[in-house]
Amino acid sequence: MIDVFVRAMPQTRLREWLLRAVLERVALEVEPENRWVIAPKGSPIRFKGWQVARVPAEDFHRQSKHLAARLSITNSLIILDDDQLPLYRGWVAKAQEIFKKVPEFSAVAGWSVTHEVPKPKGEVEFCDSIGCPMIVSLVALLMATDHPIDDKARADTILTKRLRRFGPTGIARDWRYVHAGIGLSQVIPQHWMPEVPA
Repeated sequence: MIDVFVRAMPQTRLREWLLRAVLERVALEVEPENRWVIAPKGSPIRFKGWQVARVPAEDFHRQSKHLAARLSITNSLIILDDDQLPLYRGWVAKAQEIFKKVPEFSAVAGWSVTHEVPKPKGEVEFCDSIGCPMIVSLVALLMATDHPIDDKARADTILTKRLRRFGPTGIARDWRYVHAGIGLSQVIPQHWMPEVPA
C-alpha cells in the first residue's frame, strides 16, 4: 500500500464541501492507517476515519508536504489538495503502476481533465513545474521541502526545481483528476482562471 495525504486549507464553504468530496473519494481506495489530512494549526477540521496532522498556516504549501514526508511509512507517497477529485476506479493503484515504470523520476503529477496544462503526449511527459496531485519519492520530498520557499506565486516551480536534484519530474497522461476548484485559488486570485470554451 501507499500513504495518501490530503492538504486541507478550505477558507470558504464551497472549498469545505469540495474537501469533503475529495476525502470521501480517497477513502474508497485507501485504508484508514494509510490516509492523512494535513491542516493548518488552529483549524477546526476533524474527520472521522482520518488521521489529522497540523502545520503553521503561514508556510502551509511547503510544511504540509514536508510533514507528509516525515509521517509517511512508505517509500513513495501521494499528496493531493482539497479541491482535486480523483477520477476512475483504481486511481491510487494507477499512480503506483505509472511511478514504477519511471524509476528515474523523483515525482510525477496527475493530469487535470480541466486542461490547465496540455495533455501529455506520452504516458509520462517531462515538466519543469508540477504541483499536486503528485506521487513522489519520500526521500526526494523530504529533502526538497527542508527549507523555506518565500515566493508563494512560484512555490510549485521552486519545489519542482529542488525535486529535480533527485530525478526528473513529469505529468502522467492517464493519472487523471478533476480540478474542482479551478479559478478559485485561495493563494493567488484568478490563478488557473480558464476562458469559457467557445
